[in-house]
Amino acid sequence: IGVTAHGYASHTPVSDGEHVFAFFGKSGVFAFDLEGTELWNAPVGKESDPMRWGSSSSPITYKDLVIVTASAESQSIIAFDKATGKEVWRQEAAMLDNMWGTPLVANITDGRDDLILSVPGEIWGMDPETGKLRWHCKSTGATRSHSSPILGGDVVFAFTGRGGGSVAVKTGGSGDMSEESVIWSGKDTARFGSPVGYKSWVYLVANGIIKAIDGRSGKELDK
Repeated sequence: IGVTAHGYASHTPVSDGEHVFAFFGKSGVFAFDLEGTELWNAPVGKESDPMRWGSSSSPITYKDLVIVTASAESQSIIAFDKATGKEVWRQEAAMLDNMWGTPLVANITDGRDDLILSVPGEIWGMDPETGKLRWHCKSTGATRSHSSPILGGDVVFAFTGRGGGSVAVKTGGSGDMSEESVIWSGKDTARFGSPVGYKSWVYLVANGIIKAIDGRSGKELDK
């Protein structure tokens, strides 16, 4: 299982309505127009994660950028210019080796958006235009973060992988927000599939079981 099973094609492409951006692991990032013509391609690295599973974080777009989490390939988050493929910024962190989820962008205030990631043991809030870390928050004891975080209002929900659990964190702030931001934490994990939010509920599937979690308290819906 791993790269031999998915062939570097486990990332979902993204479109801004004028282009399509696809990430193929060690093969790099590719941009196409809506007629299928290749516009540019850019490398992200040739490394492998310790488990040799490859990465699975899908690219996202933000303003004039396409942002790629090349966790396995270079332990990096990289932003490229959508029009040219030129690298705009790159941030490296060893903790990215064991995360497979896709980041999200949250509007914090007028004029401020945060790029939010769930990594093993922490939630990060970064400046999507520069890649600089704005805030971080301790989350769970997970050694791996398999699924993508989701947003509900100004709260991010993360269900981590092996050795971890669940956490709800208020977005925003600066520096270490571990004391101020955690709303609740629990023991539920999402394994590989990402959770889905609906109204005040968060739904997740793991080990053949579907659960509904109250986003306000973290408590599971009574069976």
